[in-house]
Amino acid sequence: MCRRQFKHPEPSPINVFQQVTRIEKVKKKILVTCCDEYTKTIVSGSLEDHGFDVATKSSVGEVLPFYKDNGTEFSLVVLDVDMPKGYDILYSMKRAYGGSVILCLCSDCQVKTRAMVISQGACGLISKPVQVPEILGKVDECLVRLE
Repeated sequence: MCRRQFKHPEPSPINVFQQVTRIEKVKKKILVTCCDEYTKTIVSGSLEDHGFDVATKSSVGEVLPFYKDNGTEFSLVVLDVDMPKGYDILYSMKRAYGGSVILCLCSDCQVKTRAMVISQGACGLISKPVQVPEILGKVDECLVRLE
């Protein structure tokens, strides 16, 4: 007796770069705030390479005044909470501008840190050093929440 065996097609792995393409069609502005030049360059460069319009700020003194004047232009803020007063910036931005979508970067991504950042209203947390596919995937997740 001959039995036919049907093979189900293998699911194709999700490519992070393909995920981002649906967001790229409408150019989104992202504010990257990080005092570490290397991390800021990696994050902003990878986002620009994938079609996002990126502004960067390096110091705590620049972030809040700049966001106060230009915040409505940005779809997402990538905030390094390791900056001096980084957690205060997160709290202030969510309190003053509740609709802000904030993705946090942190070198200490323990459960306690993750819970605190999420409870403050961040859409996610990425551990440093950042990996380009991870940052693009998390940015995509956060921006999809806006739609």
